[in-house]
Amino acid sequence: MTSGDDDKTRRIDTRAERELEPTIASTRAEGTGNGSSTEVNQPADRFTLTQVLGEGTQGEVCKAFDNLLHRHVAIKFPHRVDDDRVAQDILSEARKAARLNHPNVVTIYEVGFWKGRPFIAMELVEGVSLSTILKECGRISVDRYLQYARQILKALGAAHRSGLIHRDLKPHNVLLSAEGTLKLTDFGVAHVGSGVGADKTVQFKIAGTPAYMAPEQWSGLTPDARSDIYAFGCMSFKLLTGHNVFPAEDTMRHHLESKPRSIRTLAPNVPEALERILMRCLEKRPEDRWQSSKDLLEAIEGAATKGKSGSAGYQAGETGSPRKRQPVLLYLLVLVLAGAAGFLYLVPSGKELRARLEAKFGLGDEKPRKPEVRPEPEPPEVDPRDEERRLEAERLEAERERLRQEGMQALAAARDLAGSMDVLGIDERIRLATMAADRLAGSPEADEARRIVSAGNEDRAKLTENKKIEAFTALLDRARKEVDDGRLDAAADTIREAEMQKEVEPVLAKYGKDLALARLPLAQGRLRESLRAARFGEARRHCSEAAKLLDSLGRSADRDEQLRDERSLQVLDQLDRNSIEQPRFVVVTLDGLDRDLERFPTAHLIEARAWLSLGGHARCRTALEALLAAAPDPEIETEARAMLSQLPRN
Repeated sequence: MTSGDDDKTRRIDTRAERELEPTIASTRAEGTGNGSSTEVNQPADRFTLTQVLGEGTQGEVCKAFDNLLHRHVAIKFPHRVDDDRVAQDILSEARKAARLNHPNVVTIYEVGFWKGRPFIAMELVEGVSLSTILKECGRISVDRYLQYARQILKALGAAHRSGLIHRDLKPHNVLLSAEGTLKLTDFGVAHVGSGVGADKTVQFKIAGTPAYMAPEQWSGLTPDARSDIYAFGCMSFKLLTGHNVFPAEDTMRHHLESKPRSIRTLAPNVPEALERILMRCLEKRPEDRWQSSKDLLEAIEGAATKGKSGSAGYQAGETGSPRKRQPVLLYLLVLVLAGAAGFLYLVPSGKELRARLEAKFGLGDEKPRKPEVRPEPEPPEVDPRDEERRLEAERLEAERERLRQEGMQALAAARDLAGSMDVLGIDERIRLATMAADRLAGSPEADEARRIVSAGNEDRAKLTENKKIEAFTALLDRARKEVDDGRLDAAADTIREAEMQKEVEPVLAKYGKDLALARLPLAQGRLRESLRAARFGEARRHCSEAAKLLDSLGRSADRDEQLRDERSLQVLDQLDRNSIEQPRFVVVTLDGLDRDLERFPTAHLIEARAWLSLGGHARCRTALEALLAAAPDPEIETEARAMLSQLPRN
């Protein structure tokens, strides 16, 4: 692995690595407290970190390349741990989660220690979380929710059957892959029931995300599968309405005491049957909720099926009663009358019969005929399907008008927020404009809404860039103060953190000069520290680093001075190594280096050692007194006084 790759790996909290080094050494020597085998400490070149994916409540996640197995993975580094037992508990939980093999759960490949830190290597999912989808869309449709709910509940069912309780179920921990499959992740706070296997139960602690924590978690009780069902209800509320079940203020009291709002007051399109199922998930007492994810999934599937059949029946009812029977008897009667008339007026025997009847009943030509009364034609029969189509057209027109009104209202609200440059204002502007573009599709106003969305995304990117620049500048200021206070190790850690941000954030590329200005006093401080300790080889390296920084800053005169000092320190380093074996060569050479002895007083230590070897006690004493006058490092001062005590008193 190249030095650049090694620098990337050191970015993951170098200070935490130093804190863990004694713990890891103890782990290698003694093993864990419960007698389990020691974790494998991976070699430094096992992984190459390529990108920081994000940071959550349990740790930070990076994209990496596994140089041994030649594949991309996601590596989770849990937040700083206090001792070996905590690290072992975290990895023990990850091993238990790794037993779970399900298409809707992120697969855990490997756990262990790497560069002094516990790590969890897992499947890399190329996609987005449901929280990102909610930020873009505000909320999701009922049909899409049903697709997501089936996959989440199947994953929870598999986890619960394996004895795993997720304990932090929320949209951020559900990933949507590029293929459209949901992946449940982050079992980092998972709690394993005591009845599962021979492994000990990890001591329970309150953990989770406040907006999705069940009442028993707030009370400090041990969670179970019904706690995950409560979190699923909170997440379903968020997905369908775009709002949390309870407001952010006084969250704990609301989860313990308050009754949740109705879903349909915020999302009227949610069926009543589905709302009843989800509201049961939010019961305060675990025994009043659904007792398993399987029961909950069956209830949701049943409501979906019933909704489809009920919808079909309702539409059938809207069309009216079944089609009326055709007037068959009327048609038969007309046919009989037409046949009788034809017989009486066309057939000879019929004409004869008609004449006898007219004579018998006085219906001859001598009497005026009554005017023929023609029956009025029956109105044409109305086809029920035409009425159904008319009603459907009216309903669609009303729906289009409603959507347009909603879109225009959202567009007007987005316009009002055009001047807002805070995070919440920009996100709300984007959400409203996105809604308007969806509602007003195909109209000129939709184009305006899309322009507002584009401008909002640009404003959000600028705001994010400004925050990154502010954070980078704050690190440089902190490093300078740490140098001024003499805390050089802390300043070095801070500058490494700033270098990592500069490499991964393109917006910081132009701040190389600022970084050099922060590194220069650190290099000069290291140089002074090395000179006081008479470590001339180390001082030469710091002098060379300072010269390079001065060159990058365009300060050529100062750079040349540093280069002259670097050459002098190289000579002093060589003389220091030969002060015992070639003392005469050393003293002769030092006689010609008056400037170096003035600039680097601790070089008198080299002179004193050489004269002591040659027996020049007076010259040795003079050199030691000049050394002590320069206030060297305590260790050098101790050596000088010890040498003085060995000299004879004249």
